[in-house]
Amino acid sequence: MSSRAPLWVAVGFLVVGAAWLRLTEARATDFPPGCSLDQDGQGLSQARTYLGGPGGHVLHVLTTALSQADLPSTAVLLRIAPQSAPVLMQTHDPEEAPRSRGLLSAQEQEWVEGGGRLVLAISEDYGPLQVGNLDPSSLPHKVFPALPGVQHVAFLRPLSGAVLAGGCTIIAIGAHPGVERLLQGRGEIWILSCPEAFYNHDLAHLDHLALLLGLVAGRTDVYLDEFSHGVREQIGFLSLARHAHLGPAMAILALSGGLWFYRRRVLIGEPTRHGLPPSAEAVDGVLAISALYARALGRREALTTHYRRLLRQLQERHPGQGAQAQSEADRLLDGWRPELLLDEPSPIAFRSLLRRLNRAFRSLNDHHRRRP
Repeated sequence: MSSRAPLWVAVGFLVVGAAWLRLTEARATDFPPGCSLDQDGQGLSQARTYLGGPGGHVLHVLTTALSQADLPSTAVLLRIAPQSAPVLMQTHDPEEAPRSRGLLSAQEQEWVEGGGRLVLAISEDYGPLQVGNLDPSSLPHKVFPALPGVQHVAFLRPLSGAVLAGGCTIIAIGAHPGVERLLQGRGEIWILSCPEAFYNHDLAHLDHLALLLGLVAGRTDVYLDEFSHGVREQIGFLSLARHAHLGPAMAILALSGGLWFYRRRVLIGEPTRHGLPPSAEAVDGVLAISALYARALGRREALTTHYRRLLRQLQERHPGQGAQAQSEADRLLDGWRPELLLDEPSPIAFRSLLRRLNRAFRSLNDHHRRRP
C-alpha cells in the first residue's frame, strides 16, 4: 500500500462530506414566512425576482446584522415579517419590562438618520409597536397623498404605540394607522401592518405590486433583510479584520513571519547537485573559448598569440634574462618564430605549427613539474 494512500482516503472523505453538506443545505426549504428564498405562497421569491429585473434597482440579500454590513445611506432595507425581536432597551421599571424593546438598534438608527430608508412590515407586536387583529369589516382608506397608484391594500391591521407619535399616516384603519411614515433625520421608516401583501400568492392582487414599487422608488440599492429570518452568514476572521481595517497590518505580519521562517530554515541532507560535472564544464569552456578564438582570429594571429604566451611564461621563469628566454623558445619550437610567416598559413601548415606549440607547452609544463 502506498504511503500516500491514507492522505487520498482522507481527501476522499472530505470531498464526500462537503458534497453531503452541500446537498443537505440545498434540500433545506423550511423557510419562515416573508423569506425571499422561499418559493411557496408565503415567500417573497416573486418580489425578489421582480426587483432584481431590469427595473433600475440593484438587489442585495442581507445575511448579516446591519452593524456588520456596510449599507449605503441611499439604500432601502426591506424587513418583511421579521422573526427576530428588536433590540432590548435598558429600563428600571418592572411594568415597562415586557415592552422594553426599541424599534431600532443604535447602528440602525444611525443608518436611518444618515439617509437610509427602512421598510418594516409586521403582522404581530414588534417591540414598542402593537398590531391589532385583522378585521375584514374595517376598510382601509388613504388619508395622505403618498404612494401614487396605491388605493386598495389588503391585510391591513391597526397599529398603535408611542413610537408612532409624530409620524404621518398614509393609510388608516378606522382611527388607527395601517401604513405609517416616520421621518428620522435625513432618512425615513415606513411601518406597514400587511406583510402578506408582498407574499407570492398575493403580490399580484389589488395594488400590492404598486405598493412595493412605491416603497423602493427613488432608491437604487434594495436590500432584503434575511438576517431577521434566521438566514445567517458566518463572519470569518478575514471579514472581521477587513471591517476593522487591519489589512495592512496583517500583510506586514504575514511578510515578517515568512521572512522569519525563511531565515530559520534548516537544510535536510546533502544539497542536490545539478548540471554537468566540473571537469565536463571545464572541457566545454575550453572548447567554447577555442571556437571563439578560431572565429575571431586568423590562423596567423592565433599562432602569434600562442607564441607570445609561451615566450611570456619563459620570461617569468627567467626574470631579467630575455635572451635566455628567447633561446629556450627557439629550442622548444625548433627555431620557428611568427616572423617567419610572411602570408596566412594553409590549414595543414596551421595544424602542424599548432601541434609544435602544443608540444612546447607540454614540455615546459613537464619540466616544471619534475623540477625539485
